[in-house]
This record gives sequence, structure tokens and C-alpha cells, in this order.
Amino acid sequence: MRISSKAFIQETISIQGIPMVIQDTAGIHEGQDEIDKMGMHLTRSRLSDAELVLFVIDGSQGLDDRDRAIIEEIKGRTVITIINKADLPWQFTVENARSLGLTDTVAQISALHNQGLDHLKELLYETVLRFPHDSAAEILITSARQKNALDRTHAALHTASTAACEGLPPELIAIDLHAALQALGEITGQTSTEDILDRIFSTFCIGK
Repeated sequence: MRISSKAFIQETISIQGIPMVIQDTAGIHEGQDEIDKMGMHLTRSRLSDAELVLFVIDGSQGLDDRDRAIIEEIKGRTVITIINKADLPWQFTVENARSLGLTDTVAQISALHNQGLDHLKELLYETVLRFPHDSAAEILITSARQKNALDRTHAALHTASTAACEGLPPELIAIDLHAALQALGEITGQTSTEDILDRIFSTFCIGK
């Protein structure tokens, strides 16, 4: 008998231009029958492959045996502890999490009321940025819109590079760099065009 991977909920999200594959698996516990044991084996396999663990705790309840089993499983991993149900009286706090040796990266949220989700996204973004960068790793583009923006970025940078090599005036090069930055901004949701161009051309006298 085989447990299908479709039993797991998986979604691809993008936070400030960084694609992330999120998987929701069953909690860890001792299997009661063969199917349950196979499901736990698959859960542990997914956990082993994950680069980042999001450990969700019901903050309105104390820890149970399943929570403690998960804590043992994730020791030494990169973990963001998420304390849910922050809208209810707390039975489990940030201090409790840290006393158990969990990571200092803790988010308190209320999924029901969409509270604390922006902070959680910031923690995800900051944590992923600290991962070692493998330049040979495959880059995942999550939409046709992102591909289009990257194509326009590449084209604009190529034009700017050619113009610079040919000795064209800096203000003409700036037009293409501006277009490249705008296209990248469509992916990241952030643009700092003027500041970047100011730094690039700080040694030039543009338009004079």
C-alpha cells in the first residue's frame, strides 16, 4: 500500500520576489496502524528535506505529547516557531518557546483574525535571505509576469552595457538602467531607482 503525496497541502508563494514552496504535513505521533505509520514516515521524509521548519503551536493550549515529539524532531534545524490563536488567553508564550530551546525566531499570530501575518512574512523573508547562496541552484520563476519582467530587465541591461561600451553619454545609459530597475521592481515590489541611479552616476555631470 502506498501513501500518495497528494495527502500533503502544498502551495508556492512569493514574498518580496522570493519564491517559497510551503508544505503542510500531519503532526508527528506514533502510528496506530500500518497506514498511519506510513503517513508518519512520509511526514518525517518531508521534514528532513525542508530547508526551513514552521512549527505551529496553539497558544491557547499547553504543549501536548505530539508537540513535544515535534520539538525533538526539529532540534538543530532552522525553525520559525509560530504561536497561533494570539487573540485568546495565552497558555504558551514566546518565553515558553525559548525555554524549550526553540529558535529565537518566534511569531505570534491569529490566523482567524489575520493578525501578525505581516510580521511572519518579514521573518520568512529575513530567514531565507540568510541561507547560503548556491549560484548553481535552479532559479524558480513563479509566473509569466515574473518571466516577462526578467526578460525586460535583461534586454534593458544589455542595451545599457552596449551603450557604455560604445561610449554613449551617461544620461542615455541611465534611461536603460532606469527601465531595468523598474522591471525588477515589478518582481520585488520595491523600487529605489533614484537612489541607485544617483550612486551610479555620482561621478558624472548628467544633462550638462
